[in-house]
Amino acid sequence: PHAFFADKSTLLADGHDSFLKPHEVEGIPDYTIAGGVSERKSHGGDEDDDEQEEAGHPDGEPGGQDATDMLKIEFAVAMLLPDLKRYDLTNFSSRASIGRGAFGHVYRAVDPWNGTIALKEIEYETREELQGILKELDQLQKAQCEHVVEFHGYYIKPQDGGLPSLGLVLSYADLGSFRTLLNFVRSREVQPQSDALLRGVLMTVLHSLAKGMELLHANGILHRDIKPENLLLFMPSNAEQAFQVKFCDFGLARECSGKSNSLKTARVGTQLYMSPEVAPERYEGGPVPYSFESDCFSVGMVLNEACFVLFFPRDDLQILYDPAIELPPPRMPLPEAVSELQPIRDRCT
Repeated sequence: PHAFFADKSTLLADGHDSFLKPHEVEGIPDYTIAGGVSERKSHGGDEDDDEQEEAGHPDGEPGGQDATDMLKIEFAVAMLLPDLKRYDLTNFSSRASIGRGAFGHVYRAVDPWNGTIALKEIEYETREELQGILKELDQLQKAQCEHVVEFHGYYIKPQDGGLPSLGLVLSYADLGSFRTLLNFVRSREVQPQSDALLRGVLMTVLHSLAKGMELLHANGILHRDIKPENLLLFMPSNAEQAFQVKFCDFGLARECSGKSNSLKTARVGTQLYMSPEVAPERYEGGPVPYSFESDCFSVGMVLNEACFVLFFPRDDLQILYDPAIELPPPRMPLPEAVSELQPIRDRCT
């Protein structure tokens, strides 16, 4: 349904919010070289049960960015991902800021090889935070498939009086995120005759979401933060598609085999979409191990929210939302137009 995206300027007004959230940095394998990079401040990172390897290097003395730091970061990335292309900032033209989050900036730019791209420029202050960024690069590279945002490479940007930032070169989402679309619908009067159009949009998103999650899990990757903000919408590559949906933001993703020795217990993700075994306030007596099923629960919550936003009368929509959680209860009957999806939602949640 291309007509739904006819007014791209309006639709993209809130676009790319998927890039704008801070990551929860966990204790992960140390990919930096001996000595680490100099740090403006040092602090201990929270240990994740997933990764029990302790960093073997002492915290550096406070200091600014210098050529040595640049070389150490470049070496660390090259050791982890030797085939990943390194870009130079001079490769990009028409850089324009499209958002800022706790981690740094996101820019839209033009690259002579890939056209319009997104630059996710991540700032950090400690070696532990740098390791978290390297882990995201590693998981994003391993996850590459048609349902994951394309990862073209990286660059290193010097910072005045601080550590150099590390930039990710990603495909640019022409249509923003699924959250952009949901907000667009919630803020406007959608006529009843639009039901068929909205249904087509929902089914496209749901099919891509299921296929993408299936491929991630088949490759042993647990996303751990599936939500509308992390589903990007792209213009179609062929006339048979309305649009393409791709996962992004692998800052919390981890490898998992589903076996008991690889189950996760870290309480990470976005509260509204966490499964009961992941949400901190829902367990007692210690961490509860979880696996791929937690991603399935998140998919069910995304489906639940989308069904109500797209098909429930706009004037009555707000009454569905508990102010404390801002999502319709996952056991409330779905709107009639999409009632056949209720077994899928219920099985996920």
